[in-house]
Amino acid sequence: MKENDGNSTLCLFSVVLSVLFTVVFFFLVIESARVIDGFFLGSFPDSGEIIPSLRPICYVAFGVTIFLMLLGFVVSKTHSSVAGAFFMYLPTFGYFTAAMIPLAGIGLLRLLWLPLLDVSPSILRLRDVAFAPFIFLVNQFGMNGFIFIEVISSLLMVAGVFIFFFGVLTWLFGKFRGRGIVDFWIYDISRHPQYLGLLLWSYGQTLLMIFMPQFSGIWFLDLLPEPSLPWVIYALILVAVALDEETKMTKEYGENYRKYCNHASFMLPLPRMIENSITFPVKALFKKNQPSNKKEITCSMLIYAAILIFLSAFFLTNARLPIFTH
Repeated sequence: MKENDGNSTLCLFSVVLSVLFTVVFFFLVIESARVIDGFFLGSFPDSGEIIPSLRPICYVAFGVTIFLMLLGFVVSKTHSSVAGAFFMYLPTFGYFTAAMIPLAGIGLLRLLWLPLLDVSPSILRLRDVAFAPFIFLVNQFGMNGFIFIEVISSLLMVAGVFIFFFGVLTWLFGKFRGRGIVDFWIYDISRHPQYLGLLLWSYGQTLLMIFMPQFSGIWFLDLLPEPSLPWVIYALILVAVALDEETKMTKEYGENYRKYCNHASFMLPLPRMIENSITFPVKALFKKNQPSNKKEITCSMLIYAAILIFLSAFFLTNARLPIFTH
């Protein structure tokens, strides 16, 4: 009886902490975008004229962002990699401001991508294949497709927040009970539910930004196309961080963790045929189901990035999001 009471208390405590953490985390992400937007609107209402003076700073910021993403793997500080990936993705929030001046407010953060834009604005779309099903949907059904995508985007964001919360809850409860390997509740299905939640939430948000009809006819989108590339960089970094964490868990818990991996999906449970198709490059190169050290993880992410670039380059010549005029 006392053990059950203790578990109930721990569970309740875990729920409270998980709710607080999830609410604070997503509130800070969204609120920080609003605060940044307000600050930049007051300080730089139109940044077009100051781009030349900001150019060196933009290149330095881009370099620091790349450095942070790489540093996490070199020194085994995964938070650094996640922070770098988030900074790369953060300018995406600028698309929600709907300002007619593309570099006003939080849109100024798009200057972080200036090194890419200097090469070609189309580089930001070199991962459009990640959103191919929805682009085809809009091409097929027009405005009705936009409405459907808006619903899907909202559902993905809600699902992402819930999975993130449930992952935090499960992990906290497991650690409070002294479990080295948390392998119950949602962790029995996904080995990295928090990262899965973040990916679903950010994918839904990016979908919403790309397919919002009120933005599709604004002239500056030809210069600043939908940023599918930053989202995929963000996604690949999260996957790489998850893989790096698994190498540490395997070293610490050995066969027990390998057994856990055999029955729980890496992130999202998928049909065997789809899972085998996704992991085929890794299996072909390393003769194993997934990379097991930093070198292999880096090579794997570069391979998947190259595949997405190739597919997106082909996709860009054969499909495009229709532009609606206002």
